[in-house]
Amino acid sequence: MMSSPAIPSIPITTGSIAGFVCPAPVVSAGEAKKALPREGKAAYHRIAKVRENQGMSIQSCARKLGISVSEAREQEKPTSDLTISQLTAWKRVLEVPFSEIVVQTEDEPADPIRNRAMLLKVMKSVKSVRQHSREERIRILADNAISQLVALMPELEQVSAWPDVGQSHESRAPGVVATRRFDPEVEQRLRF
Repeated sequence: MMSSPAIPSIPITTGSIAGFVCPAPVVSAGEAKKALPREGKAAYHRIAKVRENQGMSIQSCARKLGISVSEAREQEKPTSDLTISQLTAWKRVLEVPFSEIVVQTEDEPADPIRNRAMLLKVMKSVKSVRQHSREERIRILADNAISQLVALMPELEQVSAWPDVGQSHESRAPGVVATRRFDPEVEQRLRF
């Protein structure tokens, strides 16, 4: 005769849900969330990062969302678990697709914000090459690269080349402001 493995003795408490008896206590969703381990809270979104990259103030976002500034600050925390309607509201205010505000999972491609910034820099560089090149072959290559980049991301068509002003100054060299003179009338007032 074989002996059966010992089954540990577990005290059973019961709860009822719609007439069914459960072998464990009924726990609300809020209590279940609190019971989860909090080693390193995962980020759910990157609203704050996108808002800052766009130069938008939290006050203007809160006004557009129709919520208080403190509530907007709470919502933009990466660890705040927002509803779909809240994410949709932020998406509209920031004027970006969901893919830019929702944090990717391990199986998704690389960070879309970083990729977008890199494509923007590449487009500025290609347009600068196109603008300053005197060789027709280089211009044709730049035009091809521009059309390929626009095919990847249509909004890049509006991007301009890198600015020529201020790019070649050394850190210690005075800027344009230092070389300009005041209006004679203003200069006269500044003298003691």
